[in-house]
Amino acid sequence: MRARPFHPGSGADPGLFSIIPPKGKIDTSQEAADSVAAVAGHMRQRVLDHVASCGEFGATADEIQLALGMRPQTCSARCNELLRFGLIKRSGQRRPTESGRSAHVYVIRSVEAKAVAP
Repeated sequence: MRARPFHPGSGADPGLFSIIPPKGKIDTSQEAADSVAAVAGHMRQRVLDHVASCGEFGATADEIQLALGMRPQTCSARCNELLRFGLIKRSGQRRPTESGRSAHVYVIRSVEAKAVAP
């Protein structure tokens, strides 16, 4: 299944398996986007499922990355995509990461968000 492109601000429903184009016109950004296109939707679903399983307690990107065995950059990118899609939100709480820095806690926006994947 080939993911469909999503363009922020277009008003279209992106779905979990859409491709979000890189921010710039940098060829390495496009290469990186292309390299994860086939699995990005699955990774977003895993992140969404994990955040949903945490309930009101939520999870930081650091906690999600550790729980799912993802690279920090990958987890952060998927969290940012889910934020843009409106499927998760920042709870207003913060917790320390493994390195002691303060991190946003993500929670699921609604129960319906768990079943958005096309």
